[in-house]
Amino acid sequence: ICGAPEKKDSGLAEEPALDAPLWNMFVRGLKHYVDFSGRDTLRQFWGFYLFVFIFGIALFWLPVIRTLVGLGFLLPLLAAGTRRLHDSGRSGLNQLWLITIIGIIPLIILWCKDSDSGTNKYGENPRSK
Repeated sequence: ICGAPEKKDSGLAEEPALDAPLWNMFVRGLKHYVDFSGRDTLRQFWGFYLFVFIFGIALFWLPVIRTLVGLGFLLPLLAAGTRRLHDSGRSGLNQLWLITIIGIIPLIILWCKDSDSGTNKYGENPRSK
């Protein structure tokens, strides 16, 4: 349209809609594999974890490959966990509970907490975008 401002391409792929298929949540998690800032919704977080779990099951009988794939997913899993904790207003350092065996229980509870409504110190609520 004449006189309308031009759209600039940021070079980044658009984020999948929150009701997008879970496969898109996995791809999104891989694209943000070292992004420890911002927030993830429950669907984004658990969709990513679901596919990582499925890969682990699929590679059960191939221990060397399973270990290499597991190491490859380590940073993306930590980043997704941090973003999920940010969504409920908590620091990503809470993942240090993983060092203890029993610490997985409180961490899963924190990962399941509902999002903070509105903006918190980690950014805008992903649902309001």
